Amino acid sequence: MMAEVNQKAGPEDKIGLVRFIISMIHRSPERIGFLEKKLTQRLADNPLFADVTDSSFRGGALDVFVDLVQSSLMINRMMELSVFVITIGEGGHDLLTGDSPIMMSNGLAHEDAFIMLPTGPRTLIMLAQYKAVPDHLASHDGKVLSKAMNDAIAVQAKRLVFGPDKKQQRFIDNRLNRAQLQKSDAVDPITGLVKWKI
Repeated sequence: MMAEVNQKAGPEDKIGLVRFIISMIHRSPERIGFLEKKLTQRLADNPLFADVTDSSFRGGALDVFVDLVQSSLMINRMMELSVFVITIGEGGHDLLTGDSPIMMSNGLAHEDAFIMLPTGPRTLIMLAQYKAVPDHLASHDGKVLSKAMNDAIAVQAKRLVFGPDKKQQRFIDNRLNRAQLQKSDAVDPITGLVKWKI
């Protein structure tokens, strides 16, 4: 049974959250396209794949997607992390979200690893191994923290950024679709995912 409003979350809730986050990392046309391109680059010149059509590489990319979302290695590691809710303090801007809202550290194997996701205009969740990581984030002034989060969301977005109103339209317009210039060195060339540091 899943937790309802004002109830303590249980193991089923956490596994549901973990699976949701993993699917959000990989579930986009751009991510599937990245996987398809990688498969094509690695296998197109292989004689074993000489008669394979482009649609087969697309099918292979979808199979890789399923494997990534169901990865027991990733699920187990994320289940080891604790879940923290961070509320934006006084003076902060409303948080934005977008078509690529998950922010993840450069890998999850180290002790400072984290995954973040805005969950509302004033809240975000963070998965981290130690409380010091979310405490460090939450120690920042609300305005500074919300601006940094919104900047990351807008820079990382592929096509869409969402906010509660039009107050931040100019902020979004100045960042959306300029991501390649701003994050080129932040994109992992192997995974194609943006890596963040706190």
